[in-house]
Amino acid sequence: GKADKIAVRTFEGASPGVDPLSALKLVTIERTGIEPFEYEYKGKKIKAYKCTAVWSSQPQFKTTEIMDEDGVPLSTEMTLGISVVVKVA
Repeated sequence: GKADKIAVRTFEGASPGVDPLSALKLVTIERTGIEPFEYEYKGKKIKAYKCTAVWSSQPQFKTTEIMDEDGVPLSTEMTLGISVVVKVA
């Protein structure tokens, strides 16, 4: 079946220079709008999924994520004002 939403609970790390074990914070990443998507990865077209992700620690920022069929992230895109930041695996 098709999932309408995936919620993952994980830990968010500390800022650089802070002891990472003392500053871990539990966050939830909620992925919605999950739809099949054809994505070009390393020169090949593959079956993937596209969704919108929101982190509970920064709900004002929404990202568009592309994941492979196993849920492994391939690309993340975030708009910050007039700039667009894209991270590719």
